[in-house]
Amino acid sequence: MIDLPGSTDRSVRRIVGVIGECGAAERVYYCADTSAMLRVRAADPSAEIALTWTTSAPPRPALLDAVRPRWLNYRFGLMNRELAARIHADGLLVSVWTADTRRTMRRLIGYGVDSVTTNRIDALRAELAGPPGPGAGRRPDGTGP
Repeated sequence: MIDLPGSTDRSVRRIVGVIGECGAAERVYYCADTSAMLRVRAADPSAEIALTWTTSAPPRPALLDAVRPRWLNYRFGLMNRELAARIHADGLLVSVWTADTRRTMRRLIGYGVDSVTTNRIDALRAELAGPPGPGAGRRPDGTGP
């Protein structure tokens, strides 16, 4: 994932170009706000995009049509089970940022998010591996370690 806050047309073109030159376009996805993701879409029509969204109100359909994100990327405190379900029902994946405690990670995983951005990969790995903690390592459907 390449986060592009504060990007410019020039910087986005350069970054997308370098990713393409390295043959990494199929292994990279981009995230940032609407203006940056519109720049990415213009630079690479096939780019995988996680549109950062900062409100529980859904993005307008015209915006989704223009950006064509695969993911909606929310600050973890905005996420709840209903929002995750609505995003999935719209055919998009859900990512959240930046969850750094196991308790928060457990809650988000329980909501059915598809991706958790964290500064504590050790905590996320432990949470996904299983106990300790009620429900630790469980998938939203209740299965898992």
